[in-house]
Amino acid sequence: MCNRNRIIKLTIVATMCMAYRLPLLALNPDTLLARASGPDSLLTRSYDFVSRSDGWFRTHNAAALTRFRSDNISQAELTVSHAHGGLADYYQSPSTLNVTAAVQSLSRISRRTVVYGAISYDNFSGKHMTGSAFIDPTRKPFDIVEDSLTNPGRKHRDTYHLTGGVGIDLYKGIALGLRADYLAANYAKYKDLRHKNKLMDMTFTASVYVPVGSWIALGAGYEYRRTTESVTFSTYGKNDKVFKSLISYGPHFGHVEQFGSNGYTDQSRTMPLVDDYNGFTAQLWVSPVAALTWLNSFSYAYRHGYYGRKSPYTITYSGHTSRSYAFQSQLMLRLSSSRHTLSADVSVENLENRQSVYREMKNESGASYYEYYTPVRTGNRLWMEGQVSYTADLGVRGELPCWTVQAALQWYHRHQTAYLYPYYRRQRIGNRDYCLSVERNFLLPKGVLTVNLHGSLRKGIGSLADDGTLAEPSEKQEFPPTMEAFLCREYQYLAASGYSVGGRCRYAFLLPGIKLRPHVELSVDQRKANETCDYSQGCDNTTLSLTVGGMF
Repeated sequence: MCNRNRIIKLTIVATMCMAYRLPLLALNPDTLLARASGPDSLLTRSYDFVSRSDGWFRTHNAAALTRFRSDNISQAELTVSHAHGGLADYYQSPSTLNVTAAVQSLSRISRRTVVYGAISYDNFSGKHMTGSAFIDPTRKPFDIVEDSLTNPGRKHRDTYHLTGGVGIDLYKGIALGLRADYLAANYAKYKDLRHKNKLMDMTFTASVYVPVGSWIALGAGYEYRRTTESVTFSTYGKNDKVFKSLISYGPHFGHVEQFGSNGYTDQSRTMPLVDDYNGFTAQLWVSPVAALTWLNSFSYAYRHGYYGRKSPYTITYSGHTSRSYAFQSQLMLRLSSSRHTLSADVSVENLENRQSVYREMKNESGASYYEYYTPVRTGNRLWMEGQVSYTADLGVRGELPCWTVQAALQWYHRHQTAYLYPYYRRQRIGNRDYCLSVERNFLLPKGVLTVNLHGSLRKGIGSLADDGTLAEPSEKQEFPPTMEAFLCREYQYLAASGYSVGGRCRYAFLLPGIKLRPHVELSVDQRKANETCDYSQGCDNTTLSLTVGGMF
């Protein structure tokens, strides 16, 4: 009887593979049978599992979307989260409220065309915020920070994100792809010194995917990215109070500027920080045996930008360039009821910032224009980060694993040096995180209960800062201004040893007669730092989240 059932099962699998024009080894029998069962198959599907089914989907090569072999899948979610605790970076808030709505979909719309789309909206509100005037200063060439702790206020941000990609099979698997990613955000502080930000971040990618035989495939692509963050500084009404900002070239070291009608915080102009990226990507995929695949992806990007306005009659205050490299490798083994994935990611970016040297001139009509000279180097920043992870999806039924176990080692290093001749400040900090996550899916008669527990241990690296001189300073020269409070908070957030623990619980169920699987999820995360400093706001942070959504 068992052999007879097995023969019947394999016959159904072979028939479905011919109907879907899929290779027999692409999916296991349980997966295909789950799809054949109609709306109930949604119980044995997971958007996360499907999106991780092929390493090509992690790259920006949209042409490789044509490798998608599953049924169309979409997911929509609404998440409300609240975080509280003093363990936050210098530009972050110790008390935040986030509301996020997101929809994403992966669909084959014809025999040769596969599309991916995602759209999200995020509403952020944070209390007692000070620090940076930028939305996210972590990869900026410099920073504009408040020079005191006396003016914390509420900040609000709206973020809109749209992503779309299409892959088209032109001939015998050779495919072309296009991908667009557009993000826009509005950000504001509601206490003097006030600032309003408008962020635009768009990326366009054109790519190609070429299979070479049945066990080798090549990919390549060109990527262009442009980001613009415009900042406007102001005060409310008439205010005689003097506001100053630190123009930080590195680890909170630079020069202080008074708010007024000129400089980086010029109240009469909106100042844009502009970045242009040009890069390429290349991929190599091999499959020595049907169950084993190995994907390697390399990318390079050249970045150049400036702060100010490019015009003969306005000032460009600084310029910067960087080169970045990234490498991804994924080894995946598919067995009859399990999937094992070993991944490695490494990225490096080296950036140099230069301050403009200029002189104001007058033309014959009396109008002012600016003459520029050789710029002065003010900072160098190097970021190195990556991770090595192993993921085991065990007891797979359809497209839902019974167990998902992941272990990872993540690392982050940042080396930066700021110059204001003859002084300099150098900082080398980083961390290593040892992470473990265990997830269990319980398939119930009318739903799926998911329980996840995760945690990590952090080992911090480095010290606050090292100050020195390039030459003997004169008696009239003083050490440049610094902001030690923000230096301390950033160090505690990035480089203090500690741990984090968390868990989440999700229940998903089917609605009768509708191809929709709603779910409700509750999660909690706690992070603790074992080190403190004089300006610390606290050593822990707790985040509570509630998510409602559905898969269809």
